[in-house]
Amino acid sequence: MEELRALHVKVPRDEEFRAHLDRLLRRDDAGNLTSEAIRFSATAETRGILVVDGPGGGKSTTVAHALAKHPALQAGAHGQLAWLGVSVPSPATFKSMGFEILRRSG
Repeated sequence: MEELRALHVKVPRDEEFRAHLDRLLRRDDAGNLTSEAIRFSATAETRGILVVDGPGGGKSTTVAHALAKHPALQAGAHGQLAWLGVSVPSPATFKSMGFEILRRSG
């Protein structure tokens, strides 16, 4: 059963999400995407992506698959991924989310 859950069926939303993700990443001098986010303002803010669908629509799967497979976000020289995946805990508060991020990041 786990093997079946690990399968990913590509859908058009995968490519659309990847295109939006690529737009948020900086490019190096050779034009290759890096794991560094583009800064859009004088305060060095970045932008995000909002994925909206109903329950069971594949939102989490789309995001997790894109992050896990994106070439610029793979493990670096020290084996550390360029992203941190965290599920929103219940109850969903800023405090509980902050604690979960701290717990997952060590």
